Amino acid sequence: GFVLVFILNCIFLLTFVIVTAILELMISLRSDFIFICHIFSIYFRSKEGSSCIFLIYIRILSQVATGTTCTISDMAKAASRKGLKLLGITDHGPGTLAAGTSSYFRSLTYAPKKRFGIELLFGVELNILDIDGHLDLNDELLGELDYAIASMHAQNYNSGTIAENTSAYLNAMTHPCVKVLGHCDNPAFPVDYETLAVGAKENGVIFEINEASLAPYGYRGDTRANNQEILKYCMKYEIPIVLSSDSHGVGHIGDFTCAAEFVHEMMFPEKMILNNDIPRLKLILSER
Repeated sequence: GFVLVFILNCIFLLTFVIVTAILELMISLRSDFIFICHIFSIYFRSKEGSSCIFLIYIRILSQVATGTTCTISDMAKAASRKGLKLLGITDHGPGTLAAGTSSYFRSLTYAPKKRFGIELLFGVELNILDIDGHLDLNDELLGELDYAIASMHAQNYNSGTIAENTSAYLNAMTHPCVKVLGHCDNPAFPVDYETLAVGAKENGVIFEINEASLAPYGYRGDTRANNQEILKYCMKYEIPIVLSSDSHGVGHIGDFTCAAEFVHEMMFPEKMILNNDIPRLKLILSER
């Protein structure tokens, strides 16, 4: 009995070493996979007493960004080709249909932070759920991510009055991991932009100027007046902004054409555009 258990353990451990080596090779070539190893112990009773065999279960997780059919590596490659230095991966929170689950966001802590010469930041675009600013990812997982964007989406938040929508944003901003307000230019969710700016200043939160809101292919309607308000109060209260491609695949990565044109048209100070100052952007996103 003991000899049999010893031989089986040796076979299992050898299998584990071989499979691990294969998976490491997959990771080095593709960088889309991570694996988590769970070792289960199965005890059985023999004449010699209790014995133990180790069974190895390896769960392979393909890191496909949930807002697209592209993998993280696909997007890093595209960013590298365009000469970017930093790429933020911010999948929608679990409240969005078919978006990232808690397991997905937990797995990001195992993912390489540099691919194809591109530094990666892993975050989440949280859904604001109600006027109290409740969010759709727990504090434990938020603390493990690099940053969080807070946004409103119709499937998760029922738009209210200007005062109610503004309160929802203000309450969401009090969470220490929320660092960016996402596409708050959406006319479907009217807000008081000056009150929002004051709250952002107090909480160390920045505004996103969203390419998809200003581009001809956008679906949020005419957001120019709202973006003018955002930039006006950002200048008044000296709040920096970040230009976002809002790319849901490789097609628009690094494309800020319409956002950049709009910001320059408004004579917004270059020094307050954080795309031009990566160290400062990373510092703001990391503050808690």
